[in-house]
Amino acid sequence: MPSNKNQHFVPRSYLRAFSPDEKKRTINLFNLDRERLILGASIKHQCSGDYFYGDDEELEEAIQLVERSYAEVVNDIERYEPVTALHQTVLRRFWLLQFLRTDAAARRSVEMTDAIVDFAGPELEKNRFSIKDAVQTGMQIYAEQMSAIDDLKICIVKNNSKTPFITSDNPATLTNRWHFQDSRTNGSNFGLTAAGALAVLPISPKILMLAYDGDVYSIQKNRGWVQIKGDNDVDALNQLQILNCWANIYLRDDIPVNFIADCADRCRGNRPTNRYIIDYAVLKEKTDEGSIYRTVAKEAIPDGESALVHSQSVYGEPTHWPAFVRYRKNGTVYYNGSAVGYVRRAPATARGARGFRQLRSRQIPPSSV
Repeated sequence: MPSNKNQHFVPRSYLRAFSPDEKKRTINLFNLDRERLILGASIKHQCSGDYFYGDDEELEEAIQLVERSYAEVVNDIERYEPVTALHQTVLRRFWLLQFLRTDAAARRSVEMTDAIVDFAGPELEKNRFSIKDAVQTGMQIYAEQMSAIDDLKICIVKNNSKTPFITSDNPATLTNRWHFQDSRTNGSNFGLTAAGALAVLPISPKILMLAYDGDVYSIQKNRGWVQIKGDNDVDALNQLQILNCWANIYLRDDIPVNFIADCADRCRGNRPTNRYIIDYAVLKEKTDEGSIYRTVAKEAIPDGESALVHSQSVYGEPTHWPAFVRYRKNGTVYYNGSAVGYVRRAPATARGARGFRQLRSRQIPPSSV
């Protein structure tokens, strides 16, 4: 059997931090659909598939190199050492790799592509994705854009509460408190370059990585660490795993089933039923500066008329946010009036970027700080 046949889209080295046994071979999981807690599931059989990345051994080795670097950094972090620039770089890169390569990410990509092909017709049939196609495309995006979140600041959260951090089959979560709460973003969505981005990765039941837009948020930390004691903060971060996972939540502690069930119930109404939306637009008018399109329902597109099709991912919003993630006074975002939306300073000032102007992120009412 080839050495790279069984490939994990969430590495075993990552899941072992949530294992309850000394040999790190098993993990407890809660299946959201069945609302069933399974104790002692084999880590070997979690989050994997045959040739998930194809049979490219060079790609597999490159992925393992990132995983090994992550494991080395985690060893430092678990000794509660100061968070260095190298630690931050490795954590960002591992988060991005994990964000792009999971089964959940691949399925979302396949479903969005299928919806577009179904609309466009037989001429685009060859553009349909398989899961493996989607994963390998994700790996290509990672190679081309591995610095996409290098501008985000990093903090490591130490959980001193009685409630453990949980993880999932889609552990690297992207969210955006500012986007959800600012009325200017209504009708749009956010991505990796968005202003207000928050990138979250549980490292163990007691440690979590949070990368954040330092122009929008202010987080008080000491040597890169944030100490939290409140169960409410942990619950907000755990909700992100429930909102973004595909099927399974993982946890180390042998705790009552209602721990996860109750957390899931609190945010069940915010868990997306669809992981993507498709927007359609038809030509409204042509001007000297270009063409203007208007958004319409799919059924409203006249037969034979061309249309623009745009897909975007959907993210669920937790019922509340961690109290230590505060808005920065006089925070800033960047906007050029286009469908790109509100972005951070780095992409707004990158070579080739045009027309971006700096705006206040928002006026924060005292109750929101």
